[in-house]
Amino acid sequence: MQLEDLIGRLSFIAAAERLKDVERSGWTSAGRRDTVAGHSWRLSLMALTFHREFPEVDLGRLLSLCILHDLGEAIHGDIPAPAQRGLPDKSAAERADFVQLVAPLPPADRAELIERWDEYQSASTIEGRVAKGLDKLETILQHNQGANPIGFDYDFNLGYGRQYTDLHPVIAAVRAELDARTERRSAEGRTAARDTAGVRIDPQLVYLIPLIVGLVLGRFAPLRFIPPSLGAPVGIGLLVLGLAICLSAVTSLRRAKTTIQPWEPTTSLVLTGLYRFSRNPIYLGYTLLYLGAAVWLDASWSLVLLPVALIAMHRLVIGREEAYLERRLGDAYRSYRARVRRWL
Repeated sequence: MQLEDLIGRLSFIAAAERLKDVERSGWTSAGRRDTVAGHSWRLSLMALTFHREFPEVDLGRLLSLCILHDLGEAIHGDIPAPAQRGLPDKSAAERADFVQLVAPLPPADRAELIERWDEYQSASTIEGRVAKGLDKLETILQHNQGANPIGFDYDFNLGYGRQYTDLHPVIAAVRAELDARTERRSAEGRTAARDTAGVRIDPQLVYLIPLIVGLVLGRFAPLRFIPPSLGAPVGIGLLVLGLAICLSAVTSLRRAKTTIQPWEPTTSLVLTGLYRFSRNPIYLGYTLLYLGAAVWLDASWSLVLLPVALIAMHRLVIGREEAYLERRLGDAYRSYRARVRRWL
């Protein structure tokens, strides 16, 4: 092997690493976004698992098609099937990306991989048709088992890719089983859209009421144990920290496209940002905002009443949310709860 060929192959493999970070529209059962690399890996696993049902198929060729079929998405990403409706065929652009990606390879290698990619796209061979069918099945399977957002369109899958899954009787049989699961998941999804934690009060009010009560009590029965010299610097510091924590946590929720309001259905389990360290960073932020306001305003009674707010939060909000999340997300939430503390 020539050094130039070795470097070219390593450069190609290094560039393909980007596929690990390209997200798909589906979610894993642990609540993370599915990736194109993860999809391609499991598609290859499906081909290996079912290959004895396709005696006419060359397994090595089939696996190569499964590995390569979405590789071009390493450059410009994945476009979900529902979003492709009404758009020009993406295959030409994806082929150009694929050709760009394999450019560092030796000419013979490059030509072979481009030929395999074209074979998959055209479904001109039995291996291409089986790979196409399995590709659709893996997508449907992932959608059925993923911790998807409320309102996820399961019914779209009932017609998705049927022109490819009907080409082989084995793939059609697997499709029939997955369609039955899709219908069940769709029914569960409609039920979940109506399922909430049952929180009836805004958590901000749970903190605001005792804070105000403490301020009022301080006017009629003064209580002071906060050193005046510490009131402003400590109070403002706590306010800034609490606000920063709240904003960071809200950003994580918005990126995950899940609700901030506890009385709305939860759409996904957030595992990023401050949620890696606390299951309730927003409520932790509220607590620091409460402390900051009480200290800055010299509201000692409000500090005395803070345990009331925390007990009310646990009984009226957090306890209900945790029971709901366990019911809604099952093992994924139980695993998260075992790893991450409620507060810190």
